[in-house]
Amino acid sequence: MYEIMLELLMMDNMVVKNEMIRFVPYNSRDFNVDKQKYVQKVLRDCDIMLLQEHWLSDSQLSILNTLSPDHVSMAVSGFGNNSVLTGRPYGGCAILWRKNLSLTASPITSNSWRISAVLFCGAGVRFACLCIYMHYESDFSSTEEFQFQLSAVDTIISQHQDAHIILGGDFNVDFSRNWTNTKILEDYCEQAGLYPVFRHSNSTIDYTHHFNMKHFSQLDHFVVSERLYQESVCKQFVIHDVDNTSD
Repeated sequence: MYEIMLELLMMDNMVVKNEMIRFVPYNSRDFNVDKQKYVQKVLRDCDIMLLQEHWLSDSQLSILNTLSPDHVSMAVSGFGNNSVLTGRPYGGCAILWRKNLSLTASPITSNSWRISAVLFCGAGVRFACLCIYMHYESDFSSTEEFQFQLSAVDTIISQHQDAHIILGGDFNVDFSRNWTNTKILEDYCEQAGLYPVFRHSNSTIDYTHHFNMKHFSQLDHFVVSERLYQESVCKQFVIHDVDNTSD
């Protein structure tokens, strides 16, 4: 996955503050040494990273706090310590944020191995940041799983109705394709009052995923609450780095 840079201008009540926050979602597909070095590079230029598919177990999550002296993390594993794995590990989500942000951070329990969430609060500013990794649409059970994860998102939103919402990550949905999960996500965004940022005039996304540089799609997204969409999106773009070894 290529990473998206989202720049938001945080607001204090109705007054715009000159505080830009840069968000980057990144699907690492493993967390070997090369992936760790790349994440370290990206962290230097972002304030909040939403990391998917780190493939770390619960006992390995502390690795995330060694990547940058300037960032801390909250993470979930994609599998339990007691799980019997066949083949490679899978899944996992994390949020890493810069320590010197003028915000306090409180982890949010999601009860999902596909969602990591943190509540950020400052002077007149509250937003819930959710990192999500959705199942690829393949059959009826994968669609059921997609709907279940959206219900978990909805639970978090209902518990934090006084907060703006920033939901980002790998949705495995391309809004240009007529898939079942696309319709489900579209309907959920409309019902929840959330807006996909790729439709914003300040977004310049071309693609976030490729298959052998022949087939291109946009599977990674930011979805935000209405006020952030209307007043705070400064820029959204993709970073096409040659040293990014994800797909």
